[in-house]
Amino acid sequence: MSISTLLWIGIGVLVATLLYHAYSNKKSNTRETANPTTPHPKQTPDISTEKKPLNSAVAKKAFLDNINRFISKLNSLCDGTYNGNDWIDDIIDINNQDLIEFWKKCYKDENSVLRLLAMWGIAPDKCTSFVAMDFHKKMYELADNTPIMKGNTYKVKTPCWILTSSDGDGKTKKSIILKGKIE
Repeated sequence: MSISTLLWIGIGVLVATLLYHAYSNKKSNTRETANPTTPHPKQTPDISTEKKPLNSAVAKKAFLDNINRFISKLNSLCDGTYNGNDWIDDIIDINNQDLIEFWKKCYKDENSVLRLLAMWGIAPDKCTSFVAMDFHKKMYELADNTPIMKGNTYKVKTPCWILTSSDGDGKTKKSIILKGKIE
């Protein structure tokens, strides 16, 4: 026998084997589909294991709708007293799955929480001291409740917190959600 004859026989056996396996798989598939009461495991999705993508806009709205729950906790993110566990009950009470899932991903690290809040338009003012102008009166207050005097220099004890949002016309709007303390 020549080499070319052996080569053709080998190719023939290979093709026959491939055809046999293809036919066997097709035949077993028709047996599985012939009995409609036994669903194929890949055809029936398990809803309990499917994860829907997180919706940041939904989580943001839930958080902002309940911002009053968190105002007293915001300064803990800046003064070194942050404890994510202090926020958990309020987050869970809001009962918004997207917010809960976002919170689970970041609550252990205060910098991650600050980034999440910044993504939602909530951030502390970063100045440490300033010469007072009229607009500072809306942002800060003195501990003894005396009026802020324009032109005086003040040191920031706790920052004011600002919410940056867009109105219906796409214009940026800034709101003070927590006044800062100065001396």
